[in-house]
Amino acid sequence: MLRIGFAPRPRLYATKYKEDMLLFRQIMKETQKYASVFLFNFERFECHTDILGKDLDGICSMAHNPTTLSLLSCFETLGIQVVNPVSSVKKCLDTASTLIFLQRRGVPIPLSSLHRRSFNDMEFPVILKNIASFSAKARRTIILYSSKDLDIHSNFFKNGLWVAQRLLEKFALMKVYIVGKDVISIKQLQSTVAKNTQKHRTASLSEISEASLLCGSLMNLEIYNVEWIIDREGMWVIDINDFPSFSGIPKAPRVIARYLKNRFQK
Repeated sequence: MLRIGFAPRPRLYATKYKEDMLLFRQIMKETQKYASVFLFNFERFECHTDILGKDLDGICSMAHNPTTLSLLSCFETLGIQVVNPVSSVKKCLDTASTLIFLQRRGVPIPLSSLHRRSFNDMEFPVILKNIASFSAKARRTIILYSSKDLDIHSNFFKNGLWVAQRLLEKFALMKVYIVGKDVISIKQLQSTVAKNTQKHRTASLSEISEASLLCGSLMNLEIYNVEWIIDREGMWVIDINDFPSFSGIPKAPRVIARYLKNRFQK
């Protein structure tokens, strides 16, 4: 039987901790149909000590914290596969690094700028994402339609660095959820209707899927989502998240467990 380790995401590093942990427990439960599972909490150095000296077939990790990532790197040097790979997770740790990485490889991203406390020169609407390593352990995303919204959310902007991404007045916000090479869900989270009467560009599901898989391939991710803004000028990547919570996708734990089985099977 397969032997698979699981490393959860610590509370401080989770935007939606309860959803993350619910998903993680469900994946472990589904995986027990195919494998012996071992829960690691590297932040507290709690794990099954009997497994450390034996072969694991692989490790499934949601972790972002430095302690766990360092230890997972050690497992990788021993030849134990980790999903997602540590180097790929590190590329996703903050939005700015992700966007720069993708832009240099030809992926379209919206006009973006860095801000620290001062947002006076911004044009609205705009989407703001904090750089987690500079402000908080977990990432936040806020869409501002006018300067009034900036005042409403002012408490969030007291510290840290934020990436501001310019939006057109008419846009759709999409999230594409992927496991391996399979797109398991495409969600339209938001669509705006403003004074501008021009419609946002329409994109086929196959076009969005192919573009999302390309982004995942560039980042060497296996379980992830890609966030898109679609407007009249085109499709723009605004973020990639390794191992999201898959909220509202009931089949996700089952699909992920099957993927882990096939991924780690020798």
